[in-house]
Amino acid sequence: MKIGKQVFVLNASVGYSPIIMRSTTTAQKNRFGNLAYLVNAIVHLFRLRFHGFEITIDGKVHTGRAFECVVFNAGALARTLYPKGPDVAVDDGHIDIWMLSIQKGFDYFRYLFYALVGRPGKLLPPMLSAERIVSIKSRTSMLVQVDGT
Repeated sequence: MKIGKQVFVLNASVGYSPIIMRSTTTAQKNRFGNLAYLVNAIVHLFRLRFHGFEITIDGKVHTGRAFECVVFNAGALARTLYPKGPDVAVDDGHIDIWMLSIQKGFDYFRYLFYALVGRPGKLLPPMLSAERIVSIKSRTSMLVQVDGT
């Protein structure tokens, strides 16, 4: 994936996870490991806001309101956020795009629980696939998180 002039190979996200990544300190990670991310996810869960996204995938426009939009090119994070979802691999020739757009607040708690046990099933919107180009636009300025330089 190329974002601006820099190339990334794993994932990019806008919305909720960049807030979690930014708020999780090195001291928290050293002390609690990955649990530090979960704690920060729960803390920021109460501040979630929907954002309007316009996602163009290989020329086709998709619009929606979501907490998070993620572009995956590797399976570890995709399997964490979307257990039992489609296989996502660096060498499969495409990237996968997902908008976390759960509508009811309680469903988000259900999603977190079911994701932790590996069964979020019906709660999740489908992943989209891109062969060439993905563009994500939002009317509001948002943090972006990228991994795998």
